[in-house]
Amino acid sequence: MPIAFHVVVRQRPLFADWTPAFEGGGRLFYHAFLAIDVMAAFTQMVASGVFERFPRLRCAVLEAGSNWISAWLDRLDHKYEVAPGTYPLALKPSDYFRRQCVISADPDETMTAEIARRIGPQYCVWASDYPHIDASLGAVAELRHNLAGLDEREQRLILGENALRFYGLAS
Repeated sequence: MPIAFHVVVRQRPLFADWTPAFEGGGRLFYHAFLAIDVMAAFTQMVASGVFERFPRLRCAVLEAGSNWISAWLDRLDHKYEVAPGTYPLALKPSDYFRRQCVISADPDETMTAEIARRIGPQYCVWASDYPHIDASLGAVAELRHNLAGLDEREQRLILGENALRFYGLAS
């Protein structure tokens, strides 16, 4: 069964106390930290052993950008390796990600090709987020530009084939 996390816009985000008003710099802070809830939800799924207990569960990490995932998986793996037996996991966190997850890149992210190379292009999908602040009618062209460093097969995976596979829509 596929599930997906998406940023949650709510009356009182977890980080609301850190900024007195969503004006000026507060608004930039708010937009930058929208992804934190998605990152926390993904981390909790891994850390609490949900992927361990439900190995056929598939999870898409959406609308939080993708640039953070490589460093985050490195960090989780490191903590897992230096404290063996502390967590309810038989595999490294990155192994669960690769077994069960995909992450979406936003068109405005300039490191998408590098992240895809690092984690594997088969784990990346994309989100246009149109017509929100981070995307325009040129979202596909922008994403194609940011994927130009990958070969054609890797680009096809990210631009649609991975989503078809993840959601069971491939023929």
